[in-house]
Amino acid sequence: SSVFPVSRISTFSASLERADFEEVSRAWSIFGVQRVSALFAMLDVATDDFSATLQELGLRVDEVVEKPSSDARLRALFAKPKFSEAVNASVRRNKVLLKDLLAEHGIVDGMNVGVVDIGWRGTIQDNIALAAPLINFHGMYLGLRSFVNPQPLNVTKSAYGPHEEIESDLNKLFEVFSAMEMVCTSPHGSVIGYSRDAGKVLPVREISSDENVAYFEFSHKFQQGVLFAADQWTPFLNAYVVSALELRESAMKVWEGFRRSPPNILAEVFMQTPQHDAFGFGEVFSRNNFPSLMTIFLSPFNKKRRREIFSFVRRVQWTAAVESAKELSWFHRKTLSLVFFLANHLKILRMKMRHGKR
Repeated sequence: SSVFPVSRISTFSASLERADFEEVSRAWSIFGVQRVSALFAMLDVATDDFSATLQELGLRVDEVVEKPSSDARLRALFAKPKFSEAVNASVRRNKVLLKDLLAEHGIVDGMNVGVVDIGWRGTIQDNIALAAPLINFHGMYLGLRSFVNPQPLNVTKSAYGPHEEIESDLNKLFEVFSAMEMVCTSPHGSVIGYSRDAGKVLPVREISSDENVAYFEFSHKFQQGVLFAADQWTPFLNAYVVSALELRESAMKVWEGFRRSPPNILAEVFMQTPQHDAFGFGEVFSRNNFPSLMTIFLSPFNKKRRREIFSFVRRVQWTAAVESAKELSWFHRKTLSLVFFLANHLKILRMKMRHGKR
């Protein structure tokens, strides 16, 4: 086994067949918004080369487009020959780089490959599978959300924990998915692309000192504890032939405790750590930039404030972390927690209704 340096943004352009608006729109199935600069980044195309084109179409580089899949300006952008040619060149270049990187890791056509990741929809696995259609990829995840795009024919996936495609009883555990990602992070940053040096494909990384604060303050110590516990328990598990399936119920209880009653230090570090949304919003989001009480109470009547609430809830999700925000007044904290509680339970209800119709 080996660690394969990938991300959604580093594999997306390689997963495309060509500069096709409809094909690119699968990236918007999850986020529903698109910052123009982030679109160029995920396509690996320079914005400076298209300043005049964007101005002609009435698009700003820093603009966040809502409902991008139905935006006439973005569709018109893909119809521009110069832009289409640039995207196609990027697709060809990055597809070669990704396939060469796979080959350097011993992964070639005709193989069956196992992919292990934390979750949550396997979009990176999908991207790699689309770029390498003659390789079969089976993904093994901690948890899986419902798939929002058609699955490639050379892809299968399974989850140790909750799997929304199969059950709805454990869906509440996904409330804490961002924190789960945080405790599994590394100090090496995000892979944003690939380059070639002396004939070898190397990952290009973007390292955030702000995001690394969480790693050094909490995640590294947590990971060391997990490794120590695994080392201590392995002989007993082997001796008594205890399977992962037998431990699943206990594991889900640990996950639920993590969701409902996290250590104060974890909740605090989580809320203080900025989130880099490379796709969609294409910005660094500050979780501790809380909506004001006025925004909360006016949101049922004001579209702009309602959108601000929806965005904050969607990007934080973790109710227990909000409840630990001591910088807020008791009333502010409880009001915001109630908003989170209602939003998360409404999402779970919708999922159960969806399963009931199957």
